[in-house]
Amino acid sequence: VNDGEPVNSMDLLSHVARAVNCRETPLAWLPLTPSLALARVCELMYRWFGLPPLLTRAEVCKVGVHHTFSYEAARRDLGYVPRYGSHEAMKRVALTLAQRYCPSRGAKQA
Repeated sequence: VNDGEPVNSMDLLSHVARAVNCRETPLAWLPLTPSLALARVCELMYRWFGLPPLLTRAEVCKVGVHHTFSYEAARRDLGYVPRYGSHEAMKRVALTLAQRYCPSRGAKQA
């Protein structure tokens, strides 16, 4: 549930990557159809040679969509009001993860 702003998975991952001083963006961007084809090849390599797939079609589908969930019913029925907007919430999550999993890097603000 968020404040109604669409949240792209890559935007969220970019905030987390910045918080832990990792490379922020992937080396290359592929449109959905070639990404699905590449994932299929990875899955076939697993089937034929037992090599764990580096990418699956399910992962491509999960990352390639915006995630927006309406809080209208929670607002109407429960009086819910979001504490933070999407961008502020992503910064807070990234900082918390950095502090928890990379304490030496967690001091950097997201």
